[in-house]
Amino acid sequence: MTASEFTRIEFPSRSLPEAAEDMWSDLPTYSHELLCRYSTGNGSLYHFDGSQWWHHASKRTSNLCNLISKCHLTSELLVGDPPESSIWVEIEFTKDALVILTESMRSTAAMRHLEENKSDTFLNDPVCIQNRIRALPTELRRIVGKVWFPHDNGQALINAIRSGARVYGVSDGSASRGSATHGWKLARGPADPLAIKGCGPVDGHLPSAFRAEMQGQLAVLIVSSLLVAARGIRKANIVSLCDNRATLRRMAEHSRNLRVRDHTESEVDLYLIYRDWIQKKHVQCESKWVKGHQDRHQLIQDIDDEGLLNMEVDRLATLAYTCPDVERTTIAGDVLQQEVYSIWINGTKITTKLKQQVINRCGEEPLRQYMLHKHRLSEGKMEGINWTALQRYLNSLSPPRRATQVKLQHNWIPTKGFLFLQRRESCNKCPLCKTSVETAQHVRKCRESKVYNYRQDRLRALS
Repeated sequence: MTASEFTRIEFPSRSLPEAAEDMWSDLPTYSHELLCRYSTGNGSLYHFDGSQWWHHASKRTSNLCNLISKCHLTSELLVGDPPESSIWVEIEFTKDALVILTESMRSTAAMRHLEENKSDTFLNDPVCIQNRIRALPTELRRIVGKVWFPHDNGQALINAIRSGARVYGVSDGSASRGSATHGWKLARGPADPLAIKGCGPVDGHLPSAFRAEMQGQLAVLIVSSLLVAARGIRKANIVSLCDNRATLRRMAEHSRNLRVRDHTESEVDLYLIYRDWIQKKHVQCESKWVKGHQDRHQLIQDIDDEGLLNMEVDRLATLAYTCPDVERTTIAGDVLQQEVYSIWINGTKITTKLKQQVINRCGEEPLRQYMLHKHRLSEGKMEGINWTALQRYLNSLSPPRRATQVKLQHNWIPTKGFLFLQRRESCNKCPLCKTSVETAQHVRKCRESKVYNYRQDRLRALS
C-alpha cells in the first residue's frame, strides 16, 4: 500500500491531522535521508544525489488529493543550489511521477533537539550555516568567535568546493600582555568579497601564541564542517594554511591513539576538540605552512596568494583586540566534553606547562614565607608587587643575564664586599667609585657618573 492509498483510506474526509513539531524533537535519527527541496514559486522539485542537485519540472495534474504537487521523473542537472525560498519536503516515488507529500519539519525539530541535548547529530540535518553556529555549545561558539558572513551566505564557497576549485582555510594567532586573539577566514583567494571570516578571544591564564594559533585552526575546521554539512557535501577538501609549524605538527597527530600522558601536553583541550571534529570526516584538510609577515621584507606585488591570505588573517587577529563586537580574554574556562577533566589552580584552568604549574603550586607557600622573611616584606607589599610583569621581564632575558638579575634581586650576587668576607678578594671597595664597600645595595645606588647616567637612561627608557 502506498502512502497516497493509506491517506485516502484512513482519512476519507480529507482532513489530515496536524502533528506538533514537538512530536519529532526526541528523535535523534530518522529512517531515511532528507534529499528533496520544493519551490512554491515555480513548482519545481530539487533532488540531491549526494554530490549535486537535479531539477524536476512540475507535472500538470487535476487531482492532488491533499498532496502538494507532482513532478516529472526525468530531471536535468542544476547549476548551483536550489532557491533559498525552497522548503524541504517528504516525497514518494511512483511509476509515473514524484509525489510531494508534505513539508518536512525535520529541520526545525533538529534545531530544538540540538538546543535541548547539545548533540552533534545535527550535522546530518539540513539547517543553514548561521543556525548551525548559533546551535553550537557555548564553549565552541566562543572558540569560533565573531563570524561575518557574505551576502550569499557562503554559496560561492560551496560552488567552488563542488567544482573542485581550491578553497583556503587560513588562520593566525596573536598574544600580547596577558591576552590573546585569533583570526580566520574561508576564502577562494586573497581579497575574496564572498569569504566567511571571523575572529575572537583566546581564554586562559596568560594564553600563548601557540594556543592562539591552535584555536584559529580549530575555528576553521568547525566552520568549514558546518558549512559543507549544511549543503549535504561529504568529505570536502580545503587547504588549511598556518604560519606556525608546531601547530601543524600537533594537529597532524589526530589520527594516532590517545595516551594517558596526552593530558599533560600543552593545549590538550583544543587538540581533543580538533581530533573529535576531524574524525567526523566532513572536511579533509590539506595542512600547509606559510611564511608569516612577508610584507615586512617583500613588496606586496611579490607576495603569493597564500602569503596575502596570511596577512589578511593577521589583521583580523589584531582587530579582535579592539573590535567592540568581539569578547575579551578571560582566565576562566570550562571543562570541555572532549577532554573529560582538567586541572584548576587558584580558580584558573591550566592549559599549558602543566608539570611546571603543579611544581610552582607545590612550592608556592614555602617560597612566599622565604620572601617575607629574607626581604622583610609585609603582606601588603607582597600583594603590591606585579609578579606577572616581573616574570615577563625575566623571561625576556638570556639565561646568563636572567641568572645575574635573580641573584641581584635576592642579594646573592658575588659583590666585592661578600667575596672579601670569604677571603677571596683583597679589597672590598667598589671598583668604580673606589670609595664605598661594594654590596648588593651599593650596586643599585653607586654615584659614579657613568653608572648613574646608565641607570637614569634605563629609567627614562622604561617610562
